[in-house]
Amino acid sequence: MIQYKRLKKKVRIDINVSLGFMTRERAKRLRSLGVKRYNHNLETSESYFSQICKTHDFSDRVKTAKIVKEEGLELCSGGIIGMGESHRQRLELGFSLRSLQPDEVPINILISRDGTPLANLTPLDPMEAIKTIAVWRFIMPKTILKIAGGREVHLKDKEKIALKAGANGIITGGYLTTGGNDSHKDITMIKEIGLKTEL
Repeated sequence: MIQYKRLKKKVRIDINVSLGFMTRERAKRLRSLGVKRYNHNLETSESYFSQICKTHDFSDRVKTAKIVKEEGLELCSGGIIGMGESHRQRLELGFSLRSLQPDEVPINILISRDGTPLANLTPLDPMEAIKTIAVWRFIMPKTILKIAGGREVHLKDKEKIALKAGANGIITGGYLTTGGNDSHKDITMIKEIGLKTEL
C-alpha cells in the first residue's frame, strides 16, 4: 500500500485502481494513500446478470460501487454490451449506472472467445452500440462516457460516429487481454472530427 504514495510522488499521476469487492475500511485506506478513482463495473443489467455471472449477485457489485462513492473516492463503473442482452436491458443498465453517480462509465463491447459460453453469439451491430452510447448520454449527461474494450473490433470506421453520438472519452493502447489502437492513430481520429484531446 505504501507504494501508492511513493508512485504518486515520483511520477505525479492520479492513481486509479481496480481491486474487486470493497469494504469501507479498505476504501478509507486507499483514499488516505492518495488513490483517486476506483473501477468496479456492473457488467450488465440486474435482470440479465444471472445469465452472465454465477459467483455473486448484481447487488454485490452495487454495494462496492456505493461504498467507493460514500468514502470519497471517484467511481468508474460501466459494463459490457453485446452479451445477448435485450435493448431494454441495455437501457436498464444505463439507469442502474446513473443511480450510482459514476464519474466515468466505460462502455465495452463483447469480443467473443472460442471455448466460452458466449463464443457463438452474433456480433453486436456497430449502430446498435452507437445507439446505446447516444441513449446513455441522455441518461448521464454530465458523466464521462468512454468507449473501451471491443471498439476497435466492432466499430472500426464508425468510431468517429460514436464520439459524435455522445462518447467523450476513449481508452487507447490496449486492455487487460486485448490489444488496442496505437494512441497516435486515436489522436489523429479525434482531431479529424474537430475535437480536442486531453493527455
